[in-house]
Amino acid sequence: MNYYELKEHISDFDADYPIESEFIVNSLERFQKIMSYGMQDNKGMFESETGNEKLLPIEHIARFARGENRVLTDTSAKLLMSRHLPFKCMVLQGKNIVIDHHMVIGPNAYPYVINADTLTFNGGSITTISTPLKIFANKVKVICDSTPNGSGISYHIGIIGNKGKEGENGHDGLPYPDAAAGKNISPPSPGICTGASSGGSGSDGDEGTDGRNGENGEDGTPSMPASIIINDFDASSLGNLVVFTQSGAGGRGGSGGSGGNGQNAGRGGKGCNSGCEGTDGGKGGKGGKGGKGSKGSTGGKGSDGYSSSISFPSQYKDQLTVLEEFAKPGQGGQGGQGGQGGNGGSGGQGGHGSTDGVSGGRGEYGQNGTDGSPGLKTGAAGQINCHWI
Repeated sequence: MNYYELKEHISDFDADYPIESEFIVNSLERFQKIMSYGMQDNKGMFESETGNEKLLPIEHIARFARGENRVLTDTSAKLLMSRHLPFKCMVLQGKNIVIDHHMVIGPNAYPYVINADTLTFNGGSITTISTPLKIFANKVKVICDSTPNGSGISYHIGIIGNKGKEGENGHDGLPYPDAAAGKNISPPSPGICTGASSGGSGSDGDEGTDGRNGENGEDGTPSMPASIIINDFDASSLGNLVVFTQSGAGGRGGSGGSGGNGQNAGRGGKGCNSGCEGTDGGKGGKGGKGGKGSKGSTGGKGSDGYSSSISFPSQYKDQLTVLEEFAKPGQGGQGGQGGQGGNGGSGGQGGHGSTDGVSGGRGEYGQNGTDGSPGLKTGAAGQINCHWI
């Protein structure tokens, strides 16, 4: 098995420099030839995995693609594949491919195939996000052990899932117009306030409207199966080849909406004022209590990754490092703040020789919403099965 044999299954071009192109997979047979190339003799790689009868359709397809199952027998998996045929694959192909930048494929992109005679990592990395991957290389060389420019990438090949989308935040409570003012008092007859009442009391404010709940965070999307075939490792490499996998973390829950402000109370009505007589002004109403903040929403679940496989030369077994990390559940959304209390109404103006009305008190703050719960599940990393050739 070599670069040229796989190239015949993909395209007929040949170049000293890498070329990225797309090709059409129009049959299950071609899909298996490309994705399982180099895996035919890997017996016993998957003995520790779950029995076939408990696998999801995507796992049946992954086993078929790896060449472990020569025939796709699962009905639901065959139906899933047939719905998508024909479909596109992307291929990066060349005799010498140098990865000198952080190369990201996905999320949820077409299956990606890398076919190289020599694949060199010179300060770069390959990351697939929820995207199937096939790498074939006659030889791999590691020149630089980490990516430049402080990117924080600590691997050469990353097989990861896509983090779930964060939930939308809830809307805040809606505001009110001010409450009705108290009635102003007019003199019963010109110059006379005898028998007239004091100004009317302003209306109390209503409680503010409650904030609305945010949306739950979405579950993470799993890491997709990968098949990596490396026939030889350059002994002059400056570090190990590092392969990392982590499935999709759950999205953060949306924050709860803040409670609306309590309604401002109405002012007191004016007292009677005519000539030398007057009556007291009305009392201002009390401001409404602030609305309740809503509860933060629940975070999404971390997803379980799908299994992948690596074939690597046994004499360089110590030069391969495999790292696996759990996918965290999403954090719960923050609870909304309670609304402010409404302003108290001002006291009404008293008539001649009379007292102004007392202003109403400010409303109380609304209750804060509680934080949402984190997602209920931590996603397991996809199992990476190593085979020494």
